[in-house]
Amino acid sequence: MTAPFTEADFNGWRFNRNGSHFNGGSAFFGYGHRCIDQPRLLVIDKFFKRTRTTQRSYMVDGTTPCATLADALAALSVPPHPSEEQLALLRSLSTDWMSPDRRGPLLPLADMGLIEWGRDIDNKVTCRLTADGAKLAAEAR
Repeated sequence: MTAPFTEADFNGWRFNRNGSHFNGGSAFFGYGHRCIDQPRLLVIDKFFKRTRTTQRSYMVDGTTPCATLADALAALSVPPHPSEEQLALLRSLSTDWMSPDRRGPLLPLADMGLIEWGRDIDNKVTCRLTADGAKLAAEAR
């Protein structure tokens, strides 16, 4: 377990709108913002049309929904726990940019901050292990 993050840490982090859009029909719409400094964290902002109110929620590792910032920061202080299949997939990747055969199985690893996405000169999707992913892959060998 790492040292717990604080709200001051959160306020210093940078975010990118990662392309996720949430469509609630006539009730709401929303956007997901991936944290650049802690890629395991996704912030979801929902905008309710009828009442003109907003709601913020958080997702850690792509599977842990958190209603409050305190819950999300607590979840971030616990390292990710990939399954055996995901660990096997992680061991097959490297820290060099490579073009994956299929992206679907890699998406949960990206949500856990273990791989990162990029594009090569021909605009093809590439990925590589992050420092945390390389450490976990080495431990699993």
